[in-house]
Parts: sequence; C-alpha cells; structure tokens
Amino acid sequence: MEESLRQLAESLDKINRGEGTLGKLINDPGLYEEAEETLDSVKKTVEPLTRMRAAGNYRIDYLGESRKVKSYLNLSFYLTPRYFVSGQVVEDPLQNKFTYSAQGGFRWGSVASRVGIFESAFGAGVDVLTLGDRLILSLEGFDFDRHGGPRLRFATQYFLLRYFYLVAGWDDFGRPARREIYLGLGLGTR
Repeated sequence: MEESLRQLAESLDKINRGEGTLGKLINDPGLYEEAEETLDSVKKTVEPLTRMRAAGNYRIDYLGESRKVKSYLNLSFYLTPRYFVSGQVVEDPLQNKFTYSAQGGFRWGSVASRVGIFESAFGAGVDVLTLGDRLILSLEGFDFDRHGGPRLRFATQYFLLRYFYLVAGWDDFGRPARREIYLGLGLGTR
C-alpha cells in the first residue's frame, strides 16, 4: 500500500512539473486553448450535417394514351430546410430504357425551384407546395433541343397519408401527338 501511494505521489509530482503528456496538457494553457478551438471548428463543420435529412420514394404511373406503366425510384437530400439535391432512376416504357435525373434546388416559402438533369436531359422545374406540403403542383420543362420543342410536364401529388400519395399529370403537353395523361401511386418519405 505504501509503495502504491509513493508511486502515485511521484506521478502527481511529475504532472505538476509539466512532465509527460498529461502534465503538458494540464500545465500548458496554449494546448487547452488549441483543443478548445479545434472542438469549436469541428462543431461548426458538423452542425450543418445534423440538419441534413434524407427522403426517398418509389412511384408508378399509368400512362393513359399508351396504356403502359412508368416507374420512378427517387432519393433526395435536404442539406438545409431551403436547399436540396435529388437523384432518380426512371424506367420509361415509351423509350424502352432507363433514364436518370439529378437535380438541385432551393425553396422560398411555398415555392421551390429545381434545375439539372430530368430524365437524361437538361431542364428546370418549379413546385408549389400547399396544404402543409400535402399538395404539390409541379411544372417542368426539359430536353430543350429536341426536334419539335421541349418536353413540358404538369404534375400534382397529394399525400393522403404520411407515406402514401396519389399522382395525376399531363406529360409532353406541348406536342399533341405525344401527350400523355397519367395517374399514379407513390410510397415514401418527404
């Protein structure tokens, strides 16, 4: 017991003299201040990540004119309550292939604007969110260099339940020969 107390006293004496790692940390105020600054810097870097949230959904649409089914798989990241990015894979039966979307946007109150790739073509869109974000009205234009004019689409989404929503829209309404009215169902978070 005496030997243990003697070793403890020697260790505490070394710490008080500033010897060893623990002694340097305790006796050097500069190291403490540096550690505090580093922790503040880490906190400022990590804080925006704590506000980030992810959302995903799967949706199928029935295309009225062509009588085909189109499906969407979407993943979105809300970097802040105003700024977001999203990616999407679309199985398009009219083109008989998969297309992709990658968009970024921001929200002002009940209006959100988006720009990026829409079904493998450059485009832009605007959304109006109402009824506590349960009803979303969207207007999109993309594939601007397409022969015959851009592809224009109007869509509505209505969340019946937290994770279940209905879709109705009018695709390619600028070209009478390609117009499609569609109805759909979706599951996912928002």
